[in-house]
Amino acid sequence: MKPTFLATIVLTAILPSHAASTGLCGTVVDRSGAPLQGVEVRLASSEESTLSGVDGSWHLERTSSLRGKPHGGTTLPGNWSSAGGGFHVLPGGFRADGRKASATSLLALPAPSPRNAASPTDTLVLRWKGLETRSPISPEPTGNQGVSQLDTSGFGHLDLRASRIAHLDMSGIHLELVNFDPLPKDSLVIRLHLDGTAKDLADFATSLDAASIQDQAGFQKSAGLDGQAISRTRPVTTSDCPEASICHWTFDVSLMPVKLETSSRLRVDLIFRRRAFTGDTTGIEATTASHDPYASRDWSFRAHGPSDGWYYLGIPATNADAAGSPPVNPYIQIVRGGHVVYGRGPQDGI
Repeated sequence: MKPTFLATIVLTAILPSHAASTGLCGTVVDRSGAPLQGVEVRLASSEESTLSGVDGSWHLERTSSLRGKPHGGTTLPGNWSSAGGGFHVLPGGFRADGRKASATSLLALPAPSPRNAASPTDTLVLRWKGLETRSPISPEPTGNQGVSQLDTSGFGHLDLRASRIAHLDMSGIHLELVNFDPLPKDSLVIRLHLDGTAKDLADFATSLDAASIQDQAGFQKSAGLDGQAISRTRPVTTSDCPEASICHWTFDVSLMPVKLETSSRLRVDLIFRRRAFTGDTTGIEATTASHDPYASRDWSFRAHGPSDGWYYLGIPATNADAAGSPPVNPYIQIVRGGHVVYGRGPQDGI
């Protein structure tokens, strides 16, 4: 009786590394599907960047280095017999007669699991009107990143920037609003989103410290805002706020009677102060309010990450960026005629 051998052979397939040889490309559109021109597209790991064209398309020459990982070995057990004069293999690649053997095997591998699939090695950054959104590079060999949809929410018509200021021991906010629309804008309201308890927000008030308008030619004049009306403004919540519960509030600052012409810039300084209650009247004290928006997690003031849509580091303590202005704040809203014409609120979910 001729011997029968039992062997176990392990075949390991190593998937080769590859790179997207055609570079990276894609298209940027707004929520309606219209192409967005002038969106800066760059890779987070390099200084290479480009701008989207009139059709929203963009292309980066640099390839994304997407490295595949070795796929795990596949074990094929079986009885390999020396009988019958056929081809017989033992562990180590020896035939039953002791001579070296070689073979060509066709192996159908299952699709790589997510753990073994190619991993993104970079981040795609889209920047438009001072706002940024980021997404991982798609591990597609072609480098085509597809269509990126941006929620512009009126950012093409208005530009709102904010920075932190202080007056004596009280904090405040500096706002700069620019109208890029061909038509003038009036009847505007700045909406701040606050988060706090009813007790803390009960004495929250603001006072107008300064307000001016700079026209397209660079000439500056007083904005003529109603300081008394602004000091009477109170936070409003759309639902009942149980005691000691942190609720969402809106704080609307009227910009009447400002009429913001094309390319004009409105600058407003507001100081957060405590509201004093005396009998049936109220006044504004020269002391800090119980609620400090900068020390809390208020929507319009805090940092926002990927889950909120745009990357935003929060209202800075200084007025300066590379252009000498504070950064764009997409989380303060502008309301006109009861409709939001700029910015995102918590109800938007981003």
